[in-house]
Order: sequence, then structure tokens, then C-alpha cells
Amino acid sequence: MAKVNLEKLSVKELQEILEKAEKQIESRKKTELKTVRRQVKKMIKDSGYTPSDIFPGLKTGRPKTKVPPKYRNPKDPEQTWTGRGRKPKWVEEFAKKGDLESLLIK
Repeated sequence: MAKVNLEKLSVKELQEILEKAEKQIESRKKTELKTVRRQVKKMIKDSGYTPSDIFPGLKTGRPKTKVPPKYRNPKDPEQTWTGRGRKPKWVEEFAKKGDLESLLIK
């Protein structure tokens, strides 16, 4: 590594070095974290355990958020559908006869 005499640099030059160093640090952290995660996952898999065995209470994946319903069954207002995932039977049946727009909850 080339040695830099910081004493002879201007404030602007020092600021540029600092900004480049911070960017490089963040980039290296991301790379190292990916490597460590990959190694830990492999070790856990090879050991026959699950991540929750090794780290009790560990939340995996994204936290689930409740999606409000988008459609309501006009024949049974208790039946709703968010518009995600597989269509319920009542939606499929209605789609054959009419327009789903009329089922939208307003």
C-alpha cells in the first residue's frame, strides 16, 4: 500500500480521501457480510440443524403485514379477497358471469 503523507494534503484532498474510504468500507462490509452469511448457512445446513435451532427466537424472512381486502362477495359480505394469491371459488364463479370491478370494496 502506498503511504500518503496526510500532513501535506489540503482539507479538500483529505475530504476526498475520507469520502472514498467510507465508500470502500461500505462496499467491503457488504461483500464480507455476504461471505460470512453464506459460510454460516452452509455450516448450519451441513450440521443438520436449522437456523432456529442455532438462533432461538430468530425471525426469518420479512415480517408479515396484513393486506386489506380488495374484493367482497356481494352474496356474503363476510367473504373477502385481497386480490393476492389463488382466487377463491366465489371470485372464480363471479368472474365467469360478470366484471370483477363490481366486487371492489370502495
